[in-house]
Amino acid sequence: MGSVALETSLTDRYGKGIIDDINALSQRPELTLQYVADRHGLSKEGVRLIFNKYHKMTYTETLKQFARDKQHERHLDMTDPYRRMQRYKDPAGRGIITHAIVYQKCIDRGFDVDSQLQGAPFDLLVNGHKVEVKGVFSSNNKRYYSTQLWPSELETAEIVVVFVHPTETLYIFPLKIVGIAGSIYIRKSPSKHHAAKNKYMDYIDAWHLLDCTR
Repeated sequence: MGSVALETSLTDRYGKGIIDDINALSQRPELTLQYVADRHGLSKEGVRLIFNKYHKMTYTETLKQFARDKQHERHLDMTDPYRRMQRYKDPAGRGIITHAIVYQKCIDRGFDVDSQLQGAPFDLLVNGHKVEVKGVFSSNNKRYYSTQLWPSELETAEIVVVFVHPTETLYIFPLKIVGIAGSIYIRKSPSKHHAAKNKYMDYIDAWHLLDCTR
């Protein structure tokens, strides 16, 4: 930014709007030197010199920084799981988010966790338990949140962890309570007054199932 003396000099010479326009050039890449020049009766090169002096950075370098920022944003769109989820509804991004949440919760409890399981048909090895991690982000069903275990997951996993993102509720239960079809339906408003609503309530934050090291 320019000094107060420079701002005063530019304002006295070109009017109050010159500072706003010079600042806008540094923030809005769609604006051009010629646009500002036409507004203030200057030449394009005259505006360039004012810009360079005021910002102590050349206009050309500013455009390059805009390009770098845009490239960085595109990179984040492709690699950051949160952005992928929000912008593209990418299932891979959702899986990474859920996996990271469950992994960190296990680490925070001092569990022995192995997440580097190349080719393994389960997600985490927690205190010796083979754990399958599932995340639920939304549901079209008014009554249930649902997820599905694949046949390979049913054959190898011992513990299933389901994180329901809308309610930030974590369920931990043994595979044996999941039916052979691998479908998991979690009631949205669980109540102990109805048997159909009670199946997974006892498994909310059931960390004791992962406590004991084998």
